[in-house]
Formats: sequence, structure tokens, C-alpha cells
Amino acid sequence: MFTLETTYSTNGREIYQISMKQVDGQWISSNEGLVSDFLSPEQLWNKTFPKTNEHGAELVEEWREKFANVPFEDKSGTWQLRYYQEIAVKNTLEALANGKERILLTLATGTGKTAIAFQIAWKLFQTRWNLQRNGSRRPRILLLADRNILADQAYNSFSAFPDDALCNPKTGKRVKNGAGNINWVHSILKRKNSLSHNFNLCQCYFGEHLLRQYPNKPVAIVEGEKTAVIGSMIYKDFNWLAAGNLNGLSVSKSEVLKDKYVTLYPDSGCMEKWTKKMREIRSRIPAKISVSDLIEKHVNENELQHGYDLADYIIDNTKSDTLQKMIEINPALQSLIDELGLEEV
Repeated sequence: MFTLETTYSTNGREIYQISMKQVDGQWISSNEGLVSDFLSPEQLWNKTFPKTNEHGAELVEEWREKFANVPFEDKSGTWQLRYYQEIAVKNTLEALANGKERILLTLATGTGKTAIAFQIAWKLFQTRWNLQRNGSRRPRILLLADRNILADQAYNSFSAFPDDALCNPKTGKRVKNGAGNINWVHSILKRKNSLSHNFNLCQCYFGEHLLRQYPNKPVAIVEGEKTAVIGSMIYKDFNWLAAGNLNGLSVSKSEVLKDKYVTLYPDSGCMEKWTKKMREIRSRIPAKISVSDLIEKHVNENELQHGYDLADYIIDNTKSDTLQKMIEINPALQSLIDELGLEEV
């Protein structure tokens, strides 16, 4: 039932060990009896996961150890997984370490599938696992639920993640009302005196690399990275850049816009501030820069309060076209729509 390879029982004087192994899907006893001592953690690890010379074995071992080194998140001791939940998490991560791409967990109602999903996501997030398995960035994780109450339940269960790692399940927008625990590498190095305190970080626009790749395209600048990505999928005649936040426009970052045709698309309620910033940039840099009032013309009071942006406008006005373009990029999306019986609303 526990699917554990090695277990012990002791009365304080003698130690009884039971070793199991899996043969054709069945667990059978391979060694049982009295032993002189417990195996060390390292011995148990090597016994459970013996090293092999198979191709890719080193990468499997690397990720197995990374997953194991991240403790289960217990929310300051208030939350502990049941034994079968730990086994489900362990087996899922073992499959991922071995390069498996399709994994199905089936559990009865009330057995804690949300808790299992959270712990899997937690370990993937903390180890920076991604599809390339190179640890270069944290993964993007999507949790689908067929009812709003389940989505709300999952959102609350995932509260241990830093606020700026979460997206609101109703709006799809990044949560920005918390400090989170994201830090700059240069700030840490300064505190450790490993970097000169005179060091100044030079930031750039999101998508700035496109200016070198497509130098003749006009430029569209928006606030959020998500908006830039959506814009680039629908309107491919522009280089889509993102300032990152309301105050992300600056003269120093805009040096790369020299001699470019640039249109700024501020979020609702930000027209005045971006217009002022546009004038400052245009007075210092020889570029043809204008500010679009597209969003201001189409926003109502409710949308104004909720930070309506160009991405919302594009989605609202080109839903079918947008969905079709997304399916062309990722055909698996159509299979998901058909399998779940989803309808566009």
C-alpha cells in the first residue's frame, strides 16, 4: 500500500528490516529479517535510486536530487501531506525527472488533489524546472478547473507563492498587491560586498531585441509584457515592446528608439502621464513618437477601475480571430477545446 522499498520496526533493542522490490507491477519481499543498524540516508537514497550508465541518467539524477532538496511547503507547520499524497507528488516528480511529458493522477473526491497539485507546482517553481530542463527560468504553470468554486479553492491553496508569482484566475492579470520575495541579483551582491556600491543597473524594454532583428518595423510600446506578447501574435507588422510598469518609460531606455516610428499605448487612466513622458523623450531623442488614445476612447468607468489595457481591447474585439491564431501556433489547444467541450464566450 505504501510502495516503500525499505521499512523498519524496532523495540529499542533489535531492528527488523523489510525490503521490497517491484516486479511486473507487483511489490514482493526481497529481503526481510534482523539487521545490526539502520541504513544511512545516503545508503537509502542509493538503494532506492541506483546509478546507471544509461543515456541521460546524469540529468535524471540531477533533477531527482533538486526535487528532493526542496521540502514540502507546510505553511509554518499548519499543513502536512498525508502519506499517499507524498507518494503521488514523489512519483509525479520522478516521472518529470525521467523526461515524461504526459502524467495522469487519479484520486477520489476529498483525497486532496489540490494539495498534491500545489506541492508539485511548489517544487517545480523552487527548482526552476522548465521544459528545457536547464534551470534557466521558473516554469509557467496553468491549473484548469471546470467550476469557479474549484478555481477559487485552488487559488487560495496556492497562497504560499509570492504574490507577484500568481495571476488572478478571473482576469488573468498578474497580482501586484504584495511585496513578494523577488529580489535583484545586484542588490544581493551589493549587500555581500561582492559588487561595487557604485554599480547601477541599466534596464531595457521587454522585447528590445526585436529592434535589431526587424529594424524597419514601426514600434508599439505598451505597459505590460503580456500585452506585448498578445499584440505581437495579432499585429505582426509592429515590433511590440513593454515598459514593464507605469513608470517604465524613460529617456535612457529610449535611446534605442532613435529614428524609429513609435506609438505608445498607455493603459486606461495613464494617458496624461505617458503623454508627458513622451514629450520628454521626444525632446531628447530624434524619434517620431506619438501617444494613442485608443483605450481612453473605448473604456467605461468600470473598466477604468480595473486597469483596462490594449490586451483587453484586442481580446474583446478579435476573440475568434485571436483564438484561431493561437490554435495555429499551438494545435494542441484545439484538442484541449474539443476534449473538454469548451466554448468561446
